[in-house]
Parts: sequence; structure tokens; C-alpha cells
Amino acid sequence: MPKSSRCGLRLQRVGEQSLGDKFLLENTFMTMIRRLWPCGIILILGTTALAAPEPLKLASPDGKIVATVTIGEDIRYSLSYQGRELVKPSPVALVLEKERLGAHPVLQNTSRKEVRHTFEARLYKKSRVEEHYNKLRLAFEGGYALVFRAYDEGFAFRWETSRPGELTIHDEVFICSFEENPTATMLVGQFHQYESLYRKANIETLADFEGGKLTTAALPMVLEFKQGPKLAIAQSDLLDYPALYLTYDLSYPRALIGKFPKYPRREAPGGFHDFDVQVTEEENFIARTEGTRTYPWRVFIVAERDADLLNSDLVYLLARPPDPGADYSWVKPGKVAWDFWISWNLQGVDFPTGINTQTFKYFIDFAARHHIEYVNLDWLWSDPHDLYRMNPDVDVPYLVRYAESKGVGITLWCLARTLAAQMPQIMDVFQKWG
Repeated sequence: MPKSSRCGLRLQRVGEQSLGDKFLLENTFMTMIRRLWPCGIILILGTTALAAPEPLKLASPDGKIVATVTIGEDIRYSLSYQGRELVKPSPVALVLEKERLGAHPVLQNTSRKEVRHTFEARLYKKSRVEEHYNKLRLAFEGGYALVFRAYDEGFAFRWETSRPGELTIHDEVFICSFEENPTATMLVGQFHQYESLYRKANIETLADFEGGKLTTAALPMVLEFKQGPKLAIAQSDLLDYPALYLTYDLSYPRALIGKFPKYPRREAPGGFHDFDVQVTEEENFIARTEGTRTYPWRVFIVAERDADLLNSDLVYLLARPPDPGADYSWVKPGKVAWDFWISWNLQGVDFPTGINTQTFKYFIDFAARHHIEYVNLDWLWSDPHDLYRMNPDVDVPYLVRYAESKGVGITLWCLARTLAAQMPQIMDVFQKWG
């Protein structure tokens, strides 16, 4: 063996040691000295493993919320509020085709920053919004990073990658571990359209299977503990990436586990009246996307009162800002009198009610009296699968003109895939109507 090979030394960082690990370390000490002695090297070694980096803490500006990031064999985060641990140390990772970002991580650098500013909000429930948070960015070898933000109202983190070309994401590990199983207010069911009723139940009920498929809950989800504040889990800046759902695994108790829809390989119409585009065959990955990008925020909103959840700006603040120069002047937000939700069955009127012109005129008059900006014409004003085949009982051009005379706008419900198939010609028809 060449002398240079005899002098080689490989150090490997290990986590917590068993008694057997300590025995092996102690009994290899003299062997290492004998091997290195000819090279003129003497090492003073203890019997413990190399120390892992100290946990990194990030506090909200008011100091009530503290996130802790631990870097060892993996990356874990935890979250506390006023000294009470809400989320126990929980692993995160981004699984690519041939590697797992977050496994055996090597931290390159850290950066911290405090941000505070107020800005004009467009198309939002408030005209001005203040943003104040502390930020921690951890960059790792391999072209990836984790960014954390702590606000007075909550906490958020997300991944960043800096890789050439495209990346295939096979999975994202997102886990929330708890001291106890909280009660959740959640929208339960397979990847759906947000038209179900919310359920209030222990998170363990998500371990059930519906129709042979794993039960998932959509976001946002609000958690209640025996003591302490409520915790809402949400997401923001969701672009070119699947939505996060949550489930429960009996083999991993007292934890919520992230579940992502697989990337579709084949699709076909299905569901109610073939309204949906359903996935008939899946790929084995969840996303194929740009290699240099930021990923959706995983958001935690902490609230002492339910009203604080309604008043939270966190999802809005973390959303992607408008593209520079984008024109949103045509967007006019407002309240809507929605026929499908209110029902077409009017009482005390002198005409037959239903999906017809007279009923929608009544809706328009109601909206005008109560300063409601819009009336929506839901499905069946036309054939949902052919927008040119109009219902003869609904005179849409007349209703648009009548609504305009009352200061009310008309919105039309269209099946998305029908609209996409008949664009742009159908848009010329809508414009002609006004």
C-alpha cells in the first residue's frame, strides 16, 4: 500500500450513539494511532461523535413565536408560542429522482434579516397592509436552501433550488408532529373542489380509507389543542406545483403527514355530468419544473381567537407579487348574488320562478337595492358543454343590458374546459353582449 494511502483518514459525522457505537469508537482509538504514527500525526480524540451544529432559532418581532431548526442527519423544524411547543421537531425534505435534499445536509451559510414596510394592497380586503417579519435563510451544499419567516401572527418556510435545466420532484416530505392529537376543522375527501362541508374531528380520523383510497384533508386546516392558541395550516405562492393535502398514518402517531397528487399521465372527462377532468393514469412524481425556483410556502397561523384567523394577512403577504407592468385595471372585486347558492325558488312573486329571465331580473333588482355589485348566472344559462347552445328561457344579452341600467354587473359561470375549447371566439360573443 502506498504511504499516502496509509495516512488517509475519513471522518464521518454520526448522530446519537448507541452503547455499541461508543465501544467501537473507544476500541478503534489505538488502532487509529498505530496507523497514523508513521505519518508523524498524533490526534487527541474523545469518545463521542462529532458535535452536530447548534439548533438555529428564529423569533417573531414580538418574541412570542419561536421556530427552531435542527440540522443533523436530516433537517427538522419546530414551533412554539409563548414557550409552549405547538409543533414538535418534524423532518422536511425534497425528494428528487436520484437524491433527497435535506438528507445528510451540509450547511454552507446562514443569513438573517428583519423586514418592515407598509404597502398599498390591490384587490384585497384591506387598502393598506403592514408586513413585519424576521427572516432566516439556510443555504446548503448541492444548490438548495430553506427560507424561514417569523411574523407576529405566524410562521412560514419554503424550499429554494438553484439547479440547471428542469427538476423532477418525486415527493416533498412535510410532517407536523404534536404532543397530542389535536382536533381539526377540515375539509375531508380526495382531491376535490372545495364544495364539501367542513368536519370537526380528531386528526386521527384521517387514517380511515374512503373507497379504498387514503383519506386526505385540504388546506386550510385549523387545529385546536387542549390548551393554548389555535393553529391554522395553509399554503401560499402555489405555482407550477401540486397543492399540499394532509393525512394521518397510524404508524406515525400524533402527526399530520403531507400528501401530494401525482403528476397526471392521462386525463379524461368524468365526475358530475363529466364536468371534471379526471386523472386516469399517474406518473411516479409530483412535479416537473424549473431547476432554479422558489417553492410554495408552508404556512402556520397562530391565533388566540377565531377572529384573528379571519384578520390574518399571512397568506396574502406570502403570495407571489403581480408581474411588473401587469394590467389588473379590468378586475373589479365585489359581492355577488349567486343564484345557485341562494336558489331559484322565489316566493311572493307574480311569475314562475326558475332558470329564466324574470327570475334573474328579480335578482338584479335585489342586488341594486342592497348595493351588491354582481349577479351570477350559474350553469344552465347554456349547455355546459357548448356555450353557443343557449337556454331559450334565459336572454343573457337582455339581462346584461338591464343589469347595466341598474349599476349591477353580470358574471357568467362556464365549465373551464368548455371555455378553453371555445376560446377565443366565444370571448368575442361575450364582448358583444357587453
